Amino acid sequence: MTQRKKNHYWGLIAEGFRQCRTVGILFLVIMILGAVAVPVMEYINAGTMDSINVGNAEKMSTTIICSYPSSHPLLLLAVFAAPLMTLILFHFLDNRAASDLYHALPHKRITLYVCYVVSVLLWVLILLFGSMLVSLIVCKLIPGTIIYDGMVSYVFAVFLAALLLMSGLLVAMSLTGTVFTNVLLAGIILFLPRFCCRVLTSAVSSTMPFLMQSSESNNFFRNTNNLLYTWAGALMNFEDVSVEQALHPGWQALLYTFLLAVLYLAIGSWLFCHRRSEAAGQAAPSRMLQHVYRILVTMAFTIFVTSALYNALELKTIREEWFIYVLFYVAAVLIYCIYELITTRRWKNLWKAMPGLVIVAVLNGAILLGLHTAHSKIMADRPAVQEIESVSFRNSCDHAGSGSYLYYTDYVGQNTQNIKITDPTAISLISYYFNENVKCFEEDPDSYYEKYQQIPYDYENAMLGGAMTERMEDQSYDCYIVTIRTKKKAMDRQVYIPVKESKKLMEILKKDANYVEAWKTLPDPLDDTMTMNSYNGVELSDADVAEIFASYREEIQQASFDQLYSTMNSSDYYIADNITYSFYEKGRTYTLTCPIYDNITPKTANLYYEKVYAAQAASREIYDQVVQGKLDAAVDFTIYSGQNTTNAEIQNSYLYGSFATEESQEDQKALQQVQKYLKDAPVISGESYAVIWISPASQDGQTIEETISITIPVDEQVFLDSSLQQYFNYDSYLE
Repeated sequence: MTQRKKNHYWGLIAEGFRQCRTVGILFLVIMILGAVAVPVMEYINAGTMDSINVGNAEKMSTTIICSYPSSHPLLLLAVFAAPLMTLILFHFLDNRAASDLYHALPHKRITLYVCYVVSVLLWVLILLFGSMLVSLIVCKLIPGTIIYDGMVSYVFAVFLAALLLMSGLLVAMSLTGTVFTNVLLAGIILFLPRFCCRVLTSAVSSTMPFLMQSSESNNFFRNTNNLLYTWAGALMNFEDVSVEQALHPGWQALLYTFLLAVLYLAIGSWLFCHRRSEAAGQAAPSRMLQHVYRILVTMAFTIFVTSALYNALELKTIREEWFIYVLFYVAAVLIYCIYELITTRRWKNLWKAMPGLVIVAVLNGAILLGLHTAHSKIMADRPAVQEIESVSFRNSCDHAGSGSYLYYTDYVGQNTQNIKITDPTAISLISYYFNENVKCFEEDPDSYYEKYQQIPYDYENAMLGGAMTERMEDQSYDCYIVTIRTKKKAMDRQVYIPVKESKKLMEILKKDANYVEAWKTLPDPLDDTMTMNSYNGVELSDADVAEIFASYREEIQQASFDQLYSTMNSSDYYIADNITYSFYEKGRTYTLTCPIYDNITPKTANLYYEKVYAAQAASREIYDQVVQGKLDAAVDFTIYSGQNTTNAEIQNSYLYGSFATEESQEDQKALQQVQKYLKDAPVISGESYAVIWISPASQDGQTIEETISITIPVDEQVFLDSSLQQYFNYDSYLE
């Protein structure tokens, strides 16, 4: 390559760079401001919250975890800058005079195309690395900031998304000649194929409740490997993926997006080089393409209507809803006509376009037929026991897509879903009951929901302490999210298994060391990230929380698997409090919430109650003043029966009441009367206890500046004291 040619190329790149400088500088300034403002605001807010003396607030930490994208969300503006610059540089394609001028210049079309693409990408790189450098510097300068490398995947994802958006727009601009059709066709090219796949898949899966989103799809061409689609799905909440997951994609998503962008760039370059100047200012370069675009725009709307129609037909609700669908299809005809009028501005072309509606109708009919065929195929897909090689289990509830914020069972589910169980009995149970579930749904969907998803109650012999009666056990089912693997494929299904048979499955699972270990192993916490959710309205020290967590971790390791599994997957057990902390795994920062159950971790619960008792010493003194009539305050009383009580009369019961001692002498009497049942000691796990909230009030210049609380044990005889019934409301957990 001669020096002259090099200078020529760099001259074109410089010219493109210059034309985009206004947009580039504006975006750069905004992104740099965001890079400075966001971490500074996080630090100020954390410090402010930490300094506020509110007894009922959860403990805050001034330690800032600098993780991306949360520390620099405005980096995403680069994705919008790229197509905007592309529209500016290639705008001559929409103007006949400008198009003739550019094509008359002494350089090849491919040279112009490549140089202008490079100009846009240079600006994108400046926006990304310039603002990211500022972000890192600011985060480093802030005291107590921890920086993690989630930045790398974040920057790559933003760059590739910008590249894909730009390349898709270039294809559209080479095929159309107005800004309106540029943007519209770009949206169709970039999003419509994936949206169609998602809508059609959802239409089928929504009619079959046992279908679950696959947790182990390795298909390179799956929807979530397209970054633009994934981001749209996360923002619009139609794809089961969090924003955090979308912005930290795996290598497959990065590679797929890159290859797709390169493909669009190549197609765009060919179309650009073979584009006629006469296409500038025209919605479509030919009448045939005009028909294609019009049909595509209409189908982008009717795909949703037809999918909904299919659901109505399958669920047999069409008789009540048919008029709505008539209106929708009338709207589709209007969209078809309006597009023709907007793009051609000729009424006479409208009549010529009418035959295209036949194609739209045929395509919608083909969609309905295809959905029905897919439904029938899935219903028939019931692998025999000899075809199944292994099964894997998530939780009794599906927590996919929970993002960076995980509950205990979410974290466990992420680990157990890849553990292959090959036990013949487990495979046989899954195969048999999955087939039974599908047959039941096939015969009568209503009976499926009634049989498997309605909890039976034995009112003659009611549940006590969460235990099932024999009658209830015969009619109850446990739900499992199962990955069923055969030689050909893996599929995720929801399977209901009778409680009695489920016990056999549990015996098998607890013999698998890897499965048990996944349930009992917790990740290591990051420094200075551990807090308590403070159900009891106290702020424990870092040392106290660390001691509680160490005890919790030890007890979880020693806990019975049966008890751990059943408790974590149920809402019938009492949680003393939650431990929340951050951990780093597989290139991402997560926040994990671990519940302290009285029945699973009694030592930890007792340690927690001891710490709470010590921390509430001053609050108990204030409460004593209220009881003695020395201080006025509004008092909320809630007394809970313990899990260990043997008295069936008070089991699963609680009583509550609110008292304003300044306004009522009766309230003062109530507080004094209930006082004899309170014990001045830490709560014991499983025993009855009271939570007392004291709200701000003043008397004689004395003011309680904050709402405070007390957690204190009570004698369970308080539930049997009839004299208290006039002051308290009585209720039950099971009602």
